[in-house]
Amino acid sequence: FTSGYALTKKGDSAKGSFQLLVNGVATQAAFSGAQVTVKIAPKEGSAVEAVRVTGTDSKSSWYAWTDGKQEYTFNMPAEKITVEVVYKTVASYALSKGSVTGGTFSLANTNGSVISKSSAGNTVVVVPKANTGYELDKVSYTYAEGKNNVTKTVSPASDGSYSFAMPAANTTVNVTFKNVAMYAI
Repeated sequence: FTSGYALTKKGDSAKGSFQLLVNGVATQAAFSGAQVTVKIAPKEGSAVEAVRVTGTDSKSSWYAWTDGKQEYTFNMPAEKITVEVVYKTVASYALSKGSVTGGTFSLANTNGSVISKSSAGNTVVVVPKANTGYELDKVSYTYAEGKNNVTKTVSPASDGSYSFAMPAANTTVNVTFKNVAMYAI
């Protein structure tokens, strides 16, 4: 039995972290042809500059991305691989919570760490928790763009989570909960 080809991670842990996943499970090896996902969580003040996938046996370059996304997928070649994430320093912006009744919420990065500021383009995850007798109604965020305030509604992802890409401005997140009719039995 063989475990596949080794996957080595390379990156500045002071600026962020990343996982290598096959079928949603963190791994250090994969079989040739397996779909490998690189899930990146830059730390405050950092953003993804580049992601490189290189072969350690043939020194070949298999993949390279420079579009600043936080998730990439590639097919595992038939050799040991090094995945390198290069970060760049970027400005960060404050995240604040609007007033809320009927529940609470937290703001986190993609690794689940609670955050109070983020860099433009980084993913902000909104984690709402309704009080008894309430349910989530709406998630939105507001930021200044020039002289105008812009408010955007966050739609749930297919798994029911809420997230958005941080704009290049201080941002207020609003979560509203609505009363649910409860009946005595």
